Amino acid sequence: MNILGQRVKELRIGLGYTQQEVADKLSTSNMNIANIESGRVKNPRNLTELADVLKTSPNYLLGGDSDILELDAEIHLIATDNEVKNDYHKDYYVVSIDKDEKLFLTDNAKIVAKVKKTFTESK
Repeated sequence: MNILGQRVKELRIGLGYTQQEVADKLSTSNMNIANIESGRVKNPRNLTELADVLKTSPNYLLGGDSDILELDAEIHLIATDNEVKNDYHKDYYVVSIDKDEKLFLTDNAKIVAKVKKTFTESK
């Protein structure tokens, strides 16, 4: 088993999916998933979609560094007014701004959603 197959299998099992469930989400056969996990397929055509189903990045599946993000800050969940599609080629930031101020975006940045609600853990 190669690194791709090993990571696909670990993530699939960690998410509680069977090979058939992953295959169904990708509109492919469970044999294709089995071939990826066994190492017979080393560069699947649907790598990006597979990464999305497994909630990771194509880079991680192919042997890159961990996708686990460690923060030294309190974590908050947010609800937005638009669905934000995760594009692994982009970094996303949540910023706050007073309603009376203007937000200036540089470096081809754009607003993709507005925070509607935040959820924090109460202790």
